[in-house]
Amino acid sequence: MKILYLVQTFPKLSETFILNEIVELTKLGHDIIILAKDREESKLHPDIVKYDLLEKTIYSKFCHFKNGKEKLLFFIKEISKNLFLKPLRTMSFLKYLLLSQKDIWFAMDSYFALQKVFNMEFDLIQTTFSPSYIIDNAYLLSKVMNKPFMLIFRAYDLFRYDEYMKLKKRVKILKKASALVTISEFNKEFMEEKFGVKNVFAVHDSINVKMFKPAKKKPRNQILTIGRLVEQKGFLYLIEACHILQKKSVDFELVMIGEGPDKKMYEKMIKEKGISNIVFKGSMKSDQVKAELSSSKIFVLPCVIAKNGDCDILPNVLKEAMAMQIPVITTDICGIDEMVHDGVTGLLIPPEDPQALANAMEILLQKPGLCKKMGLEGRREIVQNYDITKEVKKLDNIFELILKKSL
Repeated sequence: MKILYLVQTFPKLSETFILNEIVELTKLGHDIIILAKDREESKLHPDIVKYDLLEKTIYSKFCHFKNGKEKLLFFIKEISKNLFLKPLRTMSFLKYLLLSQKDIWFAMDSYFALQKVFNMEFDLIQTTFSPSYIIDNAYLLSKVMNKPFMLIFRAYDLFRYDEYMKLKKRVKILKKASALVTISEFNKEFMEEKFGVKNVFAVHDSINVKMFKPAKKKPRNQILTIGRLVEQKGFLYLIEACHILQKKSVDFELVMIGEGPDKKMYEKMIKEKGISNIVFKGSMKSDQVKAELSSSKIFVLPCVIAKNGDCDILPNVLKEAMAMQIPVITTDICGIDEMVHDGVTGLLIPPEDPQALANAMEILLQKPGLCKKMGLEGRREIVQNYDITKEVKKLDNIFELILKKSL
């Protein structure tokens, strides 16, 4: 199949799961074209070069105009050109565009964003995340091209309050999608209950388990956490837990990988509490992350539900740690018990509870036998249920169902 992927940013360092998905679909013989709003300026992942993905990426971000008149004239010029090339499609595009947008200026922005694929042909239109404007674009292209569309939901596009309210206004579009895909059973049940949709499939975000093999060397008492330094990761409570352990003279070092707007607040908090064994290491490339995982005894991610509704759903960093046989500690929210089974593949604690977190870390630091047992069970869980090759085949099966319905 020739599939148009609608994404916000590509490539993006923190979204290797999107890259992995595209690579595996390419291996299965699908022709993927990526329509992205922007790109993240960072060193390219080897697979982007290997599979020529930049050559298959079209950037929709448009130049700024001096004024409204210049923008309108350019819009008329582009419409005239497309009316000559594909008159019926262009008229259909204009019709749905004007019906779906607030005014002509919003319509022009959407037109400029989508026109670069306007004259191309696809078998399926698919999203990677589905915020409201991406849903609108997918639906618009589907109507104009007379092709099926599939929406993928992950976390913020479902649970952030502003996006949730916008989704409620788009239930009719959700029901017209050939398939809705989300990354956990928790999400699937949420969508079915809140939006009354039935065409929902659960396909896990997954990792290449061959890339995350258990470390052979014996780890020191390093505790590792990875994530953007933002409220939903719960790092505030992790720092409090480390303060509790330090007062008890427990031997450990916490390494924090990631950047974000809350970094200064965390640094100030660490300084005020006099915590000496927390190290910030900023953003890292995948090989550096694996090296830190190899040196770690425990992985911790004490997620919370942020004030704006943001939350993590089966985070990939937990999967990577579990694949490397590192016991994990995380919070019992948002369906995490689908993957982390308390006392078996890791420890689950209540959210926003630094004392419970400190107790869990102390238990694993002092019980290497339990760590080893949990590590083995954790890797088994990831290999069985979160391997990229298995999960992408589920997507492939959904594509086949869509194709049969569209014939």
